Amino acid sequence: MSFVNILFSFFVYILFLAPTVVLTSLAEKKIQRNRKKEFMIFSAAAILLPCLLAAFRGENVGTDVLVYAKPVYELAKDSSTVQAMFSNETRFETGYQLMTYISAHVFHSFHAMLFLTQFLIILPIYILAFKMRNAIPAWSTMLCFYSFFYIMTFNIMREGISVSFVLLAYYYLSNKKVLRSLVITAIGLLFHSSAVIGLMLGAFVLLLVKIRQRYIRAFLIAGVAVIIPVLLINWHAIFDSLLMLGFIPAKYAFYARRMTDSYMIGLNMAYFYKMLLRCAVFFIPYYMY
Repeated sequence: MSFVNILFSFFVYILFLAPTVVLTSLAEKKIQRNRKKEFMIFSAAAILLPCLLAAFRGENVGTDVLVYAKPVYELAKDSSTVQAMFSNETRFETGYQLMTYISAHVFHSFHAMLFLTQFLIILPIYILAFKMRNAIPAWSTMLCFYSFFYIMTFNIMREGISVSFVLLAYYYLSNKKVLRSLVITAIGLLFHSSAVIGLMLGAFVLLLVKIRQRYIRAFLIAGVAVIIPVLLINWHAIFDSLLMLGFIPAKYAFYARRMTDSYMIGLNMAYFYKMLLRCAVFFIPYYMY
């Protein structure tokens, strides 16, 4: 990409994102004054602008657009019913396929699919920003998101949705609203399996924060590093045992089998060890402290 094109792209992003941050700041002022209607108007505009930018970008912006987003959209467009789409042997999660089907058959637009993808990424972050506004201004949180992660979500779209919902789930988990946290994580799981690892990591960190003994921390970290690979390797056998023992009702066996055979549950060892290396960047300094 030439310098001129880079400069043009930069100004396009600024043109959309700067007003978005300003609108978020205005929404924050309105909610402080309990003007809920005006807050909703400014919030809708603040979320709409970056979603529109993501929706009408070129299809070559973000490798996952052509790798799976467009192929899944074409599959949805060729499927006459939701059941017909799910009957295809695809490696994508139920929520993502359903969103794609709605885009193809309700909005009849691939751009609508990109818009909905970005909307599901931004909305949980925006909600979290306002829930945390007493500690950090909401506009500041959103500015950090747009500065560091917004462009990244053009590529890792399914993971982006999953991570956004998990971040919101962290808030409820840290405030001891476990059920709400699990529901929000389940929504993220419908788009990518990283929601499971995300919530587990968050819960694990919260547990470690409360433990002061260094040897107990080390024991827990080592135990997780051993147990999770064992669970991943034997996941199908564990699910079969739960079905056989009646912990999962027989009438749900078909859906349970679909889950265990899907990409959503099929976490592979390579992915786990990659996550383990990333976590080590946090856990090693934390243990030393």
